[in-house]
Amino acid sequence: MRVLIRDDDAAVGRLVCRIAVAAGFEPATTLSGAEFRSQFQAELPDVIVLDLRIGDTDGVEELRFLNSKAYPNALILASGFDHRVLSTAETLAQSLGLTVVAALPKPFHPAALQHVFERVKAEADSPAAEQLHEAIAKNQLVLEYQPIVTRRDGAVRALEALLRWNHPKQGRLLPDRFMPSAERTPKVLDAVTDWVVTTAIEQYKELRHSALVTPMSVNVSGKSLNAIDFPDRLSARLGEAQIPSGHFCLEITESAVARDPVRTMEILSRLRLKGIDLAIDDFGTGHWSLTRFRQLPFSIIKIAHSFIRDMKKSGDAMKTIEAYLELAKEWEIETIAEGVDTEEAAARLIASGVAALQGPLISAPMPARQVAVWLRQWSARSSPAQLRTSFG
Repeated sequence: MRVLIRDDDAAVGRLVCRIAVAAGFEPATTLSGAEFRSQFQAELPDVIVLDLRIGDTDGVEELRFLNSKAYPNALILASGFDHRVLSTAETLAQSLGLTVVAALPKPFHPAALQHVFERVKAEADSPAAEQLHEAIAKNQLVLEYQPIVTRRDGAVRALEALLRWNHPKQGRLLPDRFMPSAERTPKVLDAVTDWVVTTAIEQYKELRHSALVTPMSVNVSGKSLNAIDFPDRLSARLGEAQIPSGHFCLEITESAVARDPVRTMEILSRLRLKGIDLAIDDFGTGHWSLTRFRQLPFSIIKIAHSFIRDMKKSGDAMKTIEAYLELAKEWEIETIAEGVDTEEAAARLIASGVAALQGPLISAPMPARQVAVWLRQWSARSSPAQLRTSFG
């Protein structure tokens, strides 16, 4: 897949090239408008990375050029000028019919840009939506569960349900390989969402039957939030299963919510009014302003694992995490650190005030049949004294 980069800063162009190559793309950089248009017409790119503030022209002119050529593929906008300009340009590009997959502030955070590239590539490689619909009927989908534990006493805060597809030819697939195609087909997306919610509810009931009551957390596509009756349908399902609404959390990504913030605000507000927890997943990897975030009724922030990973080698990553934790404390929002894989990381996060931990240090995702055994084993070994020894 080909990436065409339009930026008048050669150093930035080289950085984007390196990130694109690492994600499996073939990049080409252009420093002028004429070169950009020549490269574009020579071979249609699969992805364009467009800086809005460029020397011989500006990004808006390039957007109009892409619109005139009916460019159908992915567009990544970037700007170090002003977040309001970036947001306005994104809205303009979408109104012109362009497919904006991300709008990133400069300087780039390499992990955020790589995540966007990987998402675009996964979407291109994803199986057709019709296959996914068949997979539901053939019982090829499964949920695995990863525990989230509190920092104070190690109690299990929740189990996050993670969707997997046991594909007959491609093997075990993670959601980034097949959910993009589902999101383009509303009927299939509704079927997947219904399957995930139904399965999580049934497995909650199985654990309750074994005297193990643990809240569930499920990931929901932002496209599911377009249905105004979604809160009513979910609340009714929980009521039928006699599950307290506070024992069910929906996890949603920043990028998904950003697509239609007004509609999303309405639906999220109705979910919270029904007592359902809402977590913003991969917090910090999107391009929201804090003002926009405060307008939405999230009760949990999940700090992206990319920050946890970089914490060991980057002082900036730790400072970013601490800033997020301070904001969450001020706004009275719970915090969960994802991807925690070492005792050192856990100790630093706990010392900084994170409320709960999730990641390989606690447990890898496990099949539903193993959850009850794991919960009993964890409970038996998780006295406060043991956890203080483990996590520092």
